[in-house]
Amino acid sequence: MNKSNIEIEKERIGVEDGQIRVTLTGVLDLAGLTGDLRGKGYFVANTPSDIDSQGWGKEQDLEGYYPYWVYRDDDNWVFAFTPEGFQAKEDKNTHLVFEKKTQAEINYWITYLKSWCK
Repeated sequence: MNKSNIEIEKERIGVEDGQIRVTLTGVLDLAGLTGDLRGKGYFVANTPSDIDSQGWGKEQDLEGYYPYWVYRDDDNWVFAFTPEGFQAKEDKNTHLVFEKKTQAEINYWITYLKSWCK
């Protein structure tokens, strides 16, 4: 298992309601993100006109239940997801502990989403 600092660079990470939630820095270009996700073959939950959230996944869900979400929380954007088989644990130093696969997924999505934040 890898330890994850509570901050990934400037982003804050935590666990709430069984999801990993990461507060992103900057303003998210939701329309650009949505177009890029569609271009990569992901299905998306919303059309980016006047929306403040977006969900996506590899399979279409007509009811809009997707494994990955970004949403506005006051002035911040938050990325939320639950990796397959995810279990959050805290070590004796109260650091979140993730398996390597989960840590790799967090790193992938944070790097990707940061490219859409200004």
